[in-house]
Amino acid sequence: MFTLTGRWNRLNRQRFFGYGLLQGVLTTVLFGVIGLLSGTAYDNAGLIYMIYAVMFVVYAGAVWINICLTAKRLHDLDKSAWYFLVYLVPIVGLFFIFYLWFAKGVVGDNQYGPDPLDQA
Repeated sequence: MFTLTGRWNRLNRQRFFGYGLLQGVLTTVLFGVIGLLSGTAYDNAGLIYMIYAVMFVVYAGAVWINICLTAKRLHDLDKSAWYFLVYLVPIVGLFFIFYLWFAKGVVGDNQYGPDPLDQA
């Protein structure tokens, strides 16, 4: 699921929203736990650096998952994954998220694979 190729190369609206919500909740919980740990380690520099390293790994994983989910959602809309860069445009990126949540995917096969609703 968290690769840019494979069986599920397209992701419909429901799965995109669900996986994105799950990823957001898990990342928030992990950062909460890491924050609690860092609050107890204020006098141990080595432990603080290790906590920062773990935070970086969690954040990098969350970014990678977000890229994969968005690329697959864009493929369902018959668009290139390069449209992901629209996220970087201030304000436009916010509307782009709503577009990904609510736009109906291409019915039937497209250049990125079969319709995910036919595979369910």
